[in-house]
Amino acid sequence: MGEEVINDKNQSPKYIQLREILRSRIEEGVYPPGTAIPSESELVDEFGIHRLTVRNAINSLTLEGQLKPVQGKGVFVVGKKIRHELDSMSGFRQKIREQGGEPSVKMLTKIVRPAGVKFAKILEIEPDDDMFYMRRLYYINGEPYSIEDVYTPKALLPDLEYMDLEVFSLFDIMEFHGHTYDHGWQTLTAYWLDAKDARWLKIEPSTPVLMFECVTRNKTGKVIEYNQSFTRSEKAAFSVSFSSSFRNRYLPSDLKPSGSRYHGQEPLLVGVDLGATNVRAGLVTQAGEIIDVRSSKLGTDRREDTGARATIELVETLLAENGSPEILGIGVGATGPVDPFRGTILSPYTSPAWQYVPYTELVSAHFQLPCVLENDADAAALAEYWQGSGKGVKRLLAVTVGTGIGTALILDGQIYRGMDGAHPEAGHHIIDPSGPLCYCGARGCWESLASGDALTEYARQIASQDAEFLRELNLSSPEIVTGASVAKAAEKGSPKALEIMQREAKYLALGLLNLISAYVPEVVALSGGVIESYDLLRSEVDATMRKHNLMVPADKVTIVPAKLGYYSGVIGGAYALLLRQRTEVKETTR
Repeated sequence: MGEEVINDKNQSPKYIQLREILRSRIEEGVYPPGTAIPSESELVDEFGIHRLTVRNAINSLTLEGQLKPVQGKGVFVVGKKIRHELDSMSGFRQKIREQGGEPSVKMLTKIVRPAGVKFAKILEIEPDDDMFYMRRLYYINGEPYSIEDVYTPKALLPDLEYMDLEVFSLFDIMEFHGHTYDHGWQTLTAYWLDAKDARWLKIEPSTPVLMFECVTRNKTGKVIEYNQSFTRSEKAAFSVSFSSSFRNRYLPSDLKPSGSRYHGQEPLLVGVDLGATNVRAGLVTQAGEIIDVRSSKLGTDRREDTGARATIELVETLLAENGSPEILGIGVGATGPVDPFRGTILSPYTSPAWQYVPYTELVSAHFQLPCVLENDADAAALAEYWQGSGKGVKRLLAVTVGTGIGTALILDGQIYRGMDGAHPEAGHHIIDPSGPLCYCGARGCWESLASGDALTEYARQIASQDAEFLRELNLSSPEIVTGASVAKAAEKGSPKALEIMQREAKYLALGLLNLISAYVPEVVALSGGVIESYDLLRSEVDATMRKHNLMVPADKVTIVPAKLGYYSGVIGGAYALLLRQRTEVKETTR
């Protein structure tokens, strides 16, 4: 048995120490499955710690599925979990038998149907192409374990409807027909089933399950299967292993998270990306290396302090799971207009209850450390300046073209700010006074002409009047047209789709010219969903800029994709903290 003492000198919080002691006792059979662990009072007496510390340790193991509280009876040890390795591919039966269980399968549904838009995109086939849809209920030792939904192109296995999938796994059948599983992309998240599906698994609808999604490809890169499984969370554990050869495709190799505890001497920075639906927090060195990143979803509860509470909880988790390293403070890039000097979020469109909440005051008071707040576009620009596309330049303009259009300017390493620290709204520059009405109340704003929403809205108008264009998109209704579907049709040579993308490129270029004319940056870093199709836009952007740059040195400005993507908010928040502290040091030493 491991160390059975709660040590004040240990870097880990006391609840973490107790959690690991309890975990060891469970693994070593001191507390067998189906039995109750000692009560809170008994654990308080045994270890000489606060009741809240005990409760936090028990809650942590409960969330992992190791323990199960039963009201009025105590906290019980859950039986052995089936372990799934996320970095391996094997059939259900093989996996269960390897771990000493007896698997069985019940077929619930097996049909042939058109793929439709959603699954055609996933399976990389046409919406009218047929696919197999199968739903199976899996048992282990007679107990329901998971529900699995499988989608696969019919062309791969035309006789699948005549095969018994209660005898053979799809994995086996694919192998029989020479469709070798080679690689895939897998995700895991929490999910709540509807009442009918919950009954299949013999759980309450309010009980979260583990939703496992996987897209699998063969050696040629063709998608051969899309799989969703919904697994009882108390009966499964998932793991993944990494090697030094792994590279996150959204992050430059020199910035990838190390995934391990930090053992350096220098205090770390905490960077936070607070969005409308998600919050991410990361440990970052003062040299810009990401040590670890954690994320969580914001629920539907949007009370005044929701954003601050979510930040505190996630940062607490991040620090605890990395050995509670010394940190300088917390830097945050947040959605909506912000007051960076007062540390408040100002009237965010997505979470109006956050207006004027003293965000940094709440976070700073909890950790007894400095906390700084910046607009999310400014934080992303700082990240690109520090470690991304703008590294080493004095004037960087960052432009995000997604649902809306956001811009930020970095001059000599500092954020350009308007009066009272206001963030300039370049997305609402007027490009065409007779253009479409923007939600801000003006006509012809850059955002109303060149954003992702603007592209989609214009394409839907065209599709509603042009049946041939709708057929080129392989869609049944104008209401489901998206910017992505237009870009895909343009790649295939659709004249109307190409025309729409050219219009998008023209308005994008006009907005960029205005900004270049005003600020004359060295580099413009582009990001956002629309920019994922920049290869379709590039030639028209270049042509428009050449045509209109009589007085604008646009030909001397480098326009490049942004580098940091998913991690830009975290890196930018960390750098905002570092900048603010350096500025304060300079001011105090004058």
